[in-house]
Amino acid sequence: MQTDLSKVALALAAAFLLPAIGYLVGITWNTAVNRTFGVSDQNHGMSKVWTTVYLLMPIAILGVMVKSHFDLIERLWRDSPLVTSIAYLLVGILVPAGLIAVIVRLWRPHHGRRSS
Repeated sequence: MQTDLSKVALALAAAFLLPAIGYLVGITWNTAVNRTFGVSDQNHGMSKVWTTVYLLMPIAILGVMVKSHFDLIERLWRDSPLVTSIAYLLVGILVPAGLIAVIVRLWRPHHGRRSS
């Protein structure tokens, strides 16, 4: 049985595009409400929380995809182990590690820069 790679690519794209679209809609909504009601955006903590949620969403979606479609991953591995290994390295390890690094940087306290 041949695996349709376009469906796999579409699922991977959806895992990253849907949270990005949700985040952009949220930012637009927040900006519109703040401008409409004249509220200044002083709640940076809540902004960090929502940014963290949307950065973690692709990792959670990828985890659910792996859990629910493990047979598909096995078929892909049998068809092409090299391509599957490279895809796993990029999508399964490097991208989530990068997202986690962004989250850590987001929550790290910012200290004033020293001029040397």
